[in-house]
Order: sequence, then C-alpha cells, then structure tokens
Amino acid sequence: MAMTKEPHKPIGIYRSHGVLGLPNGVRIRDVDGAEKYIPEQRYRQYGYEPLFDDLPWKIKFEVSSNGEPG
Repeated sequence: MAMTKEPHKPIGIYRSHGVLGLPNGVRIRDVDGAEKYIPEQRYRQYGYEPLFDDLPWKIKFEVSSNGEPG
C-alpha cells in the first residue's frame, strides 16, 4: 500500500494587533512562498506553527528584518 505525503501547512511569520475592533491576526507563508493574513482564531484552529504566542509581533519583526535589534 502506497503512503500519501501530507501537504505542508503554511507557517506563521508574525502576529499583529487587531485595529478598530478587528481580531489579532497572523501573516502566514505557504510552501510556494505566497503570503496572506488570517485571523488569530483560524491560525489557532488549524494548528499552524509556530504557536501564536511564540510569533514575534509585527513591529519587532519589521525592526529585526531591517537589521536593527528587535
């Protein structure tokens, strides 16, 4: 019996605070490199990694991506 390979899940890049009553969210990247923003609840529901609480906040991600200490 042949085993099928499970498709790779997208990974979280950073989390961001919701504004104007919107929920917190996460920028994710899929295996093809495409990025999109999803709500925190969906990120947790689908069990994406790393854990939501382990992701950097957007501002820290942006600062560290520019070579500055984050």
